[in-house]
Amino acid sequence: MQRETVAERPDWRERADAVGFAFHTIDGDKYWDESACYSFSLEEIERDIEDPSQDLSDMCYDAVREVLNSDALLTRLRIPEKAWDYMGLSWQRGDKDLYGRFDLRYDGTGPAKLLEFNA
Repeated sequence: MQRETVAERPDWRERADAVGFAFHTIDGDKYWDESACYSFSLEEIERDIEDPSQDLSDMCYDAVREVLNSDALLTRLRIPEKAWDYMGLSWQRGDKDLYGRFDLRYDGTGPAKLLEFNA
């Protein structure tokens, strides 16, 4: 993995706004930073990011399956009982999620690590 310094695009704020990324600047400070980017080898992408991401996805959905099969876990997670049947039917149909995003940490020395899964 190589960190590269790059020039900001002159219209990056307008482009971000156009796609709904309005929090690129918070309280006058840049949240989004275009002064650097990273380049990866194909091996880093496949071995250190894609493979661990698939493993993490599998583990997360294994956990969902376990929770959906346990009234005790559904209760512990404070999922309203009126949603249980709907969630079970959705899972049986194969409706895993509408959208999912991993936030990963990767330093170029091993597999990416999961920070959080938003789905």
